[in-house]
Amino acid sequence: MKIQPKTLQKLRKERGLSQQELADEARIDKKTVAHIEGGKGEPRVSTVERIAKVLRVKAEILAEAPDTEAVKRAELQKLGLRVEKLLLDGETILAYDLVKNRYGVDMNSLVYAAPLLFTLLAEMSLAERRRRLEKMKMEWETYEQNVPKYMVPHWSRHDDCVEGEENSIDKRDVFARDVFHECLAADESYFDESNSPFNDFLIEQAKNLGPENDAVNHEKIHFYPYGGSLELEVERDVFHEAPLFKGFQERITGGSTRAGYALSRGYTRLRDIPHRLQPPSPYLEQGEEDESAVSERVKWLEDKVPNEDWDKWERWVDSLDINIESPGEGDIQNA
Repeated sequence: MKIQPKTLQKLRKERGLSQQELADEARIDKKTVAHIEGGKGEPRVSTVERIAKVLRVKAEILAEAPDTEAVKRAELQKLGLRVEKLLLDGETILAYDLVKNRYGVDMNSLVYAAPLLFTLLAEMSLAERRRRLEKMKMEWETYEQNVPKYMVPHWSRHDDCVEGEENSIDKRDVFARDVFHECLAADESYFDESNSPFNDFLIEQAKNLGPENDAVNHEKIHFYPYGGSLELEVERDVFHEAPLFKGFQERITGGSTRAGYALSRGYTRLRDIPHRLQPPSPYLEQGEEDESAVSERVKWLEDKVPNEDWDKWERWVDSLDINIESPGEGDIQNA
């Protein structure tokens, strides 16, 4: 199957990919990409299909001349842009890399799956809220029936909040903004805006994984309403964060804060670690990796952080007068 060299180069650059990045995502060698773009040889069908999948085009498009209408239409399809172009911070990109390492699912696939996965979780959380609300209403009715009238205080706020919660669920207000700002805003001491029923739902699901689970630490799941990334200066309506695979991260970095900083602040990626220093499968036991390999990998990671940047971060930490295990664990944001 043929590929027009200039068409491949044009679509690759449009997607914001280097030759190495295209090769990594297509699981082929960088030399193969360079040879194709240089017009050297004809690639195998499987190679063409892998490249087309990464570029989010049909394989036949790659055989078209770069100035044809089909290629021009494909060039305008912005949905194939790399996730990094969305200005993700280092910790989020590290999370994508860790998911890929554990489950073999690449970043592009996760982005395409995100709407479905979020919708499922959101609807599950709304269903749980409705179940709990109905239970609360039944229990409240029983309470009112059994308490002497002279002991029952004025509960108008209760009725308002029940109605507010019902309306919120009906409107798919997954973060309960309407409840906060319409029902509870009259008494600012009554609620904490950093709370979220969706956050509570995620924490509960993480707890259900059991104490042996290393994927998600339920104590580290955080909800930031109407927040933004100071580092990227990008406003976000709402977002969650949680450090993933903490035990495996510690094995990668050998417990080194500076090595963790290199990964969590985007100085390097897991895939950039030399093959001989790549961490073992997360399913292997702690003692199965040679200590010298760990030390060499840790030093390689630490060297990725310029001394001036590290000194600046340490001074910032010292100014806070707090104890920090690792900047990649979600204890500090936007350092």
